[in-house]
Amino acid sequence: MILIINGQHGATPWRNCICEVIDYTGAFDLLADFIANGLILYEATLLDAGKPMKLPVEAFDQHRFSPQLEKLQGQWQELLEQPVPENRLARQRMINWNRRLVGYYDRQLQLTLKAIGRVGKKLETLQVQGESGFKRSIHEAFTAQLRSMYIRTVSLEASRQQTVDRLKKLEA
Repeated sequence: MILIINGQHGATPWRNCICEVIDYTGAFDLLADFIANGLILYEATLLDAGKPMKLPVEAFDQHRFSPQLEKLQGQWQELLEQPVPENRLARQRMINWNRRLVGYYDRQLQLTLKAIGRVGKKLETLQVQGESGFKRSIHEAFTAQLRSMYIRTVSLEASRQQTVDRLKKLEA
């Protein structure tokens, strides 16, 4: 970052005085130090990644910014470190949501198992030994669909179990 300063120190004008700074706080503290040592600030511009930002001259006096910023940072860090009080309403909503989710998984498992039964019966009725062509392709399609449904069943059961476990923790 680059700080460009225009001002006057005693009888010496400062025109486009360039200072390299690490961060905003460093730039603000540097300006405060210059002002504390007698600089009359007319204009200050901070270049951050090549983008100029005019700084409000009236915001700067002889006091450094870093102590206030450090105090502010300490305050928000302290707030962030405090445990968030448990909200009963939010907890109850999560319990209700997970109960509905278990019901959803139960319904999806029921529908998938019924579909597996229907596809299984269709496969039983197809006689494909020695057959080729259309019947064979239908049999392969039903078999692939059946595999897909079994995979879905396993996935639904795993998701349901995770939800039940989460619900038990919430209700404990």
